[in-house]
Amino acid sequence: MKKQGMQGLEGSQKDAALTEKWQKHAWEEITYSLNVVFAEAVRDVKDSAKKWSNLKSSA
Repeated sequence: MKKQGMQGLEGSQKDAALTEKWQKHAWEEITYSLNVVFAEAVRDVKDSAKKWSNLKSSA
């Protein structure tokens, strides 16, 4: 039983790492697209995520 619990925990950690990797990749794609369309306001991934967070909180 304990062994299965540990495997579940390890699986969760792997899933979390994959999700984090996927989210990072998604933000990189979003940021790239925004920078192509709005070349006058070049942003990095952190800026794009912050802007999105601000937009969600003001809506």
